Amino acid sequence: MGVTPTFRSAAMTSTESLGSLPFFMAVWAAMMAAMMLPGAVPAASRYVRATGRVLSAPVFAQKLLQPRAAIDVPVALAIIGLGAVITIAPSAVPGLTLTN
Repeated sequence: MGVTPTFRSAAMTSTESLGSLPFFMAVWAAMMAAMMLPGAVPAASRYVRATGRVLSAPVFAQKLLQPRAAIDVPVALAIIGLGAVITIAPSAVPGLTLTN
């Protein structure tokens, strides 16, 4: 079995482990659908009615999602980088304890 990196602090009541990139992306996609679609669908339908072009809906969705992706992709890369730091030098991370 491998070593699982976990963080513990006085404020935490449970142990939280770092997730993998595929897990992060799956959770991110579900979060995006849950939070963005309820507001995006009515806005996109109004945009289509105003312009009269059905094919403008994907362009509208792209413009809506680009700023969010511009924030979330660097965050995902930072999570990967933190995982690399934990793997290479676990003592460099304050509050980190390694459990088997």
